Amino acid sequence: MATILIIEDEEVLARNMRDSLALTGYTARCVESGEQGIELVESDPPDVVIVDYRLPGKNGLEVLNAIGQSSPRTGAIMVTAHGDVAMAVQAMKAGAAEFLAKPIDLDTLHLIVERVVSRQHVADDLNYFRNRDREQVRSEPIIG
Repeated sequence: MATILIIEDEEVLARNMRDSLALTGYTARCVESGEQGIELVESDPPDVVIVDYRLPGKNGLEVLNAIGQSSPRTGAIMVTAHGDVAMAVQAMKAGAAEFLAKPIDLDTLHLIVERVVSRQHVADDLNYFRNRDREQVRSEPIIG
């Protein structure tokens, strides 16, 4: 199953998300700051990152930008209690695949995580077939 990194400074919410995702077979870890999250992504990239907008130190958008540079394959979900349309657009531009407003419904979180993981599998399959086709097609120059 996929690995999930939760970057959330509200300890109870982070623990609830982690435990709920673990019950459905995901491996989930929690950190409390953007800097810790960036370090973990650089050392052991997860499949999906769930990041809060308001964090101590770097905010969620800065974290998303850093994750996008170090691990572009990692899917991201932005979570915030103070979101609006403009923030959602900024999050999507920074690399978030999805945007969730607090309070979080854990069933909705499961669906969104599954959707992000599914998109990654489709992208991985597409890249595999493209690379395979490039290797198999060794055409000679055509003279016409």
